[in-house]
Amino acid sequence: MKVANKDPKGSLKTLLLLLAASVAVLILVFFVYDEGVRVSISKGKPVISRDSQVERLDTQSQSDDVGSIEKDLNGTDLNNIDDGSTQIQNGLTTLSN
Repeated sequence: MKVANKDPKGSLKTLLLLLAASVAVLILVFFVYDEGVRVSISKGKPVISRDSQVERLDTQSQSDDVGSIEKDLNGTDLNNIDDGSTQIQNGLTTLSN
């Protein structure tokens, strides 16, 4: 009585094929999940109001010499830098709900 020999190369090919199919399915699942998260995040984008500090930051010089940088730093008012923190906190609270 002869016992049928199993081809080890055939089972290895099958294993690799199953592994590749599993990886492809996982990539597809992560892609779909990521798109769903991205869509839900973009729905609740908060409206950002521009204040005088933001307007002044937009008018900074484009030069990188020391005099221009020092002028920009001296012209930046950091006393009211946290004025928008309540708006940020409210926006974060709204997004989490």
